[in-house]
Amino acid sequence: MVQEVIFRLNNEDFGLEIMNVNEIIRMQELTAMPNTSAYILGVTNIRGKVIPIISMKKILGMEESADDDRTRIIVASLGEKIYGFKVDSVSEIIKIEEDQIDRQEGIGEDKEKNYIFGIAKLEERLVKLIDLEKILQ
Repeated sequence: MVQEVIFRLNNEDFGLEIMNVNEIIRMQELTAMPNTSAYILGVTNIRGKVIPIISMKKILGMEESADDDRTRIIVASLGEKIYGFKVDSVSEIIKIEEDQIDRQEGIGEDKEKNYIFGIAKLEERLVKLIDLEKILQ
């Protein structure tokens, strides 16, 4: 069983393993950084640490949209590194049994297939499960 933070991008559900998530915060003002990748929106100060904020939409090859009052930053860590991921909204934290996950290799668009390791089949919806390690490589 895994616990996933469920977030939305363009009305699609995605999941990020809760073990990697430190906190979820409202969108903050960002400081742009020159000469960085297009998916890095800038940096912000969170609890005394300067953290890069990454557009989850740009990583997955989606169009960026305007922020609203539901836009969130998922602060996640992998090892010693901490990153923020901008998402449209965060809806819930759920437990997913292994038999609900259809592990996929090589599906979707080229960019997407590298970052999605499986699809969780939950009642009336499908949730794409993100491999944070692959995103941060």
